[in-house]
Amino acid sequence: MNHTRQVCENALVRLQAASKAQLQVVQHYFARRDLEAHLAALLDASRGHEAHGVAAGSPLYVVLHQQSERLINAYSERWQVTADQLNAELPALGRLRQLAEPPLLKAPTISATLILLASMAIAFTLGLAAAFVRLGYRLLGGGQ
Repeated sequence: MNHTRQVCENALVRLQAASKAQLQVVQHYFARRDLEAHLAALLDASRGHEAHGVAAGSPLYVVLHQQSERLINAYSERWQVTADQLNAELPALGRLRQLAEPPLLKAPTISATLILLASMAIAFTLGLAAAFVRLGYRLLGGGQ
């Protein structure tokens, strides 16, 4: 009788452990779908702002990006998933990150070709000026 009771207790413990594991799988599934739904709403909002011509780097995008980061961090802590893994699985988050960052202003670059052409034009202009001065000097009777 004691052996039967021990077998029943072991079966009950295993059943409870299996139920907890299954419950955790279901909770993880619903938490993932909830995260994806919230992120989709944030991404839709960013697309709407983009369609209305809001410039990258706007505070609107920054707020949306911060909200997405908070959601990702909370999910990552709860389910032991890295934020990098989520960013890899959800590539649209990269677009939101780009919109949140202000665009880099490119400094005007002067190419070597442009410098060479400008120096050749200056030399040609100086040569023409010298030729006109010499022509003027000869026409006015200079040097005789």
